Amino acid sequence: MIHSEKKWLTTLLICIFAGGIGGHRFYTGHMKIGVIQLLTFGGLGIWVLIDLIMIALGKFKDSDGGIIKNLSSIEKVEKHSDALMQQQLEIAEKESKPEYRFPKINKNAYDFINPFLRERIITKGFLGVDIDIDNEWVVDKFFNPYLSEGKDLPEQENTLLDALSYHPLEEYEADEIIDMDIGINKFCYDGCLYQFANDNKDDIINLLEMDEDHDDWAEYENKFGFFGEGIYHKDYFDSVLGKDKRLRAEIKKLLIEKSIKITVSDIDAHLQYQNRDEIKQTCEKMYNDGEISFAGNSRYFVLEE
Repeated sequence: MIHSEKKWLTTLLICIFAGGIGGHRFYTGHMKIGVIQLLTFGGLGIWVLIDLIMIALGKFKDSDGGIIKNLSSIEKVEKHSDALMQQQLEIAEKESKPEYRFPKINKNAYDFINPFLRERIITKGFLGVDIDIDNEWVVDKFFNPYLSEGKDLPEQENTLLDALSYHPLEEYEADEIIDMDIGINKFCYDGCLYQFANDNKDDIINLLEMDEDHDDWAEYENKFGFFGEGIYHKDYFDSVLGKDKRLRAEIKKLLIEKSIKITVSDIDAHLQYQNRDEIKQTCEKMYNDGEISFAGNSRYFVLEE
């Protein structure tokens, strides 16, 4: 099935409000039919009513034969995967390189990764904001246990190991067994994230499908800890803000107790925080907010005299 590039909701709304003059037909590339509907006021309303029903049922096609429908999360990723696959086939044919078939998300793969996604979003607070971060997590969680022992990854059809892995087109045959160069097929992984967000919508803030011009996007964009497109646990922004406030209070308390200029590394050691970069960023923010003072030598942070 070929999915149209035209948006289902846009087509539906145009049909409702401008169907009588063939607006939805012009939008979907049916120019001649659009003119006929324009001159006949949508076939006296009967024709446009039939079109409206077909659009609502997801059976209306554009001029290229593509189905215009409200895609599910899995259908969306399959659409992207099909487009990427076609692109890779064209490259392979043009450059005489082996083709690589991008696997699609399937229920077994999703069922396999679902509990790990749940565990990670509870502990981390977000998923999908940076493909490199998630790629490192997937490799470490699922692949490294095999690679560290020098074992080949098992060939498991319809599992996460197949569905989320990819090989660079230039270096691998289509059916080559996975080796050391591993990563995420982003389209399949995104499909899992879409489905995970839908299945847990009461607990998830889903910015993957939210337009950046949407009012809610602007609201979250201004929140402390916002990283951009992705899915967030509903309590993430409150918890990260609370964590920041607690860390600021601990740093300020330490500087008051010591009454000396202390380096970021020493602050980290005293607090046993084990995250020097986060301590440094927090101290810089506290300095900019006027909570503490900064001495130039080796970036010492102290309270104002």
